[in-house]
Amino acid sequence: MRLFSNNQNRQEQSNQRHRWLSKLQSRVAIVTGGGTGQGKAIASAMAREGANIVIASLTRERAKIPSTEITTLISDVDLQNVAKELETLGVTALGIPFDVTVQEDVSSLANQTLQSFGRIDILVNCAGLLLEMPVVEHNDRSWQKVLDVNLTGTYRCTKAVLPTMMKNQWGRIINISSTAGNVGAANWAAYCASKHGVIGFTRALALEIASQGITANAICPTWIESGMMKDWAARAAKTEGKTYEEKMKEIADQNPQKRILQAEEVGNIAVFLASPESYGINGADITVSGGALW
Repeated sequence: MRLFSNNQNRQEQSNQRHRWLSKLQSRVAIVTGGGTGQGKAIASAMAREGANIVIASLTRERAKIPSTEITTLISDVDLQNVAKELETLGVTALGIPFDVTVQEDVSSLANQTLQSFGRIDILVNCAGLLLEMPVVEHNDRSWQKVLDVNLTGTYRCTKAVLPTMMKNQWGRIINISSTAGNVGAANWAAYCASKHGVIGFTRALALEIASQGITANAICPTWIESGMMKDWAARAAKTEGKTYEEKMKEIADQNPQKRILQAEEVGNIAVFLASPESYGINGADITVSGGALW
């Protein structure tokens, strides 16, 4: 009985030390696109470091996506289940269905977070949309949609949280761009334009807020194994007459590390950029690609 008690005590002491050492203890983070893929991995990584989390995602109940566009939608119930998973890590988590292109949703997201936690310390703009289409075949609606989600959505969410960060003189803005934010690729003009724009926005914002205890940085991942990536790979395989497995192997073989990078790797970088230790990093775009250009 005493042995069991001692083991419990040691575990509690270990947990307590972890809480003391957690990089983001008691911080409040909003992660858009936080219900799936990279966003979910980032939310999980931050929760493990003690941050309370608000995951905001577009759900099936709120939108229908044309077949030419690629994003990952989950149900309202699934979103709440992700929040419950995060709470098993010892933090408080909220799941809020929202559309990054709707200003009322963005304003409500910031207000609900403040009502629940009284502060917003970290914003991760991870909501995104893929579209592969030659410029000559583009229609204006598709072009505007990609920019509205990937670029203007980042601007909307950032603008909504900045007042409270400026008031508290502390904040971290982390924008998920892409290797497509630094290079171009045929048939990806709208996506590349939007992700280049995210980096430009990040650099300009970083200078505006540098004196107020807030930083803004971008992460530029290559292909990351996620629902969106797998959806694209399946479509590309069908178009190219390959199996899905062949296409995934091709993507891995094209990477200098001969693998497909994982969402958790992006999550680890996001945690660092959100931490006090990263204060000197501002206006940067950090590539996570294993050496790949795209």
